[in-house]
Amino acid sequence: MSEGINKTELIAAIAEEVGLPKTTTGKIVDAIFDKIQNAVLAGSKVSLRGFGVFELRQREAFEGRNPKVAGSVVQVPAKKKIVFHPGKASKAAA
Repeated sequence: MSEGINKTELIAAIAEEVGLPKTTTGKIVDAIFDKIQNAVLAGSKVSLRGFGVFELRQREAFEGRNPKVAGSVVQVPAKKKIVFHPGKASKAAA
């Protein structure tokens, strides 16, 4: 199983493939991530055809149990989170 790829490795791989300097490629990658994050946090879905969709989901508050303290009930607050749904091409490639 692969360990994954971090942002630095992603930038290096893209820079090599397109023939741009790593600094320029890094700025482009940062700009893409920033635009996706800002659009999703503003309430928009970001759909990249064939790759997938990023969207914001609201999780409601609920009562949870603390396993360290037997029977202790804790309030878990509501929160928003960014979720990703892979597209058809991404699913087929996996």
